Amino acid sequence: MWFVLPGLLFLAETISRISWVRSVYQGRTYIQSVSLLPSEVTHLNISRPPGFNFRPGDYVYIKIPGISKHEWHPFTISSAPEQLDGLSLHIRCAGSWTKSLRDFFVKYHMEDVEAGASNSSCVPDMQKYIIRRRASSIAWAKQKPLKAQKIDANIRKRTITKSANVLCHIDGPYGTPSRHIFQSEHAVLIGSGIGITPFASILQSIVHQFKATYARCPKCSYLWCHSTPASVMNLRKVSSDSVLRLLYTDFNKCDN
Repeated sequence: MWFVLPGLLFLAETISRISWVRSVYQGRTYIQSVSLLPSEVTHLNISRPPGFNFRPGDYVYIKIPGISKHEWHPFTISSAPEQLDGLSLHIRCAGSWTKSLRDFFVKYHMEDVEAGASNSSCVPDMQKYIIRRRASSIAWAKQKPLKAQKIDANIRKRTITKSANVLCHIDGPYGTPSRHIFQSEHAVLIGSGIGITPFASILQSIVHQFKATYARCPKCSYLWCHSTPASVMNLRKVSSDSVLRLLYTDFNKCDN
């Protein structure tokens, strides 16, 4: 009987999440672009739904009906909250769904290559290929056939970015302890591999906050009348940031 209470809590959370997503279309959005990165990492740039606010280190559940109509998977948001045009997810192949995700967008890229090859039929030695969706097989047509493994290896070695308009659903955001990092006086961030995605969000947020408070120093001119030699108190440089305004002087060198 000990599992009844935890089971009821889990069931209530699941029902509330599903009802929230279905009743409010805030979770319905689109994948704007996809980047196939080395080491089998897929970068999704997702359109940010209205009213979707998150903090650095938060994560979301995502569902892509084109891959699976009922599967939700959690991933950490790798972009900063200050980027209002969208949000990013970096997903590495570590299971069946993540592998299906990458294969889904690799097929997107192959379809573009196929279209480009069909438009270049005037070149006699052009190696073309045709993708047959039947049984997910790939058939090659030309005098010098290519292998699918060769193209897959070529994709793995370089970054490929493609615009997309793929429907997806987002549930979240959900908080983690790292969202309180800016309330700490000192912080140590430790991560490796794909586990650095929350830190990418934190560091980008720091950069955006710095740019928002940074003000360029205006052009300064100075005049004074005194018997002191000109080599003394010569203004060298003025720099400013959000906290300090420092005046550097050089008593040894005079700039004319």
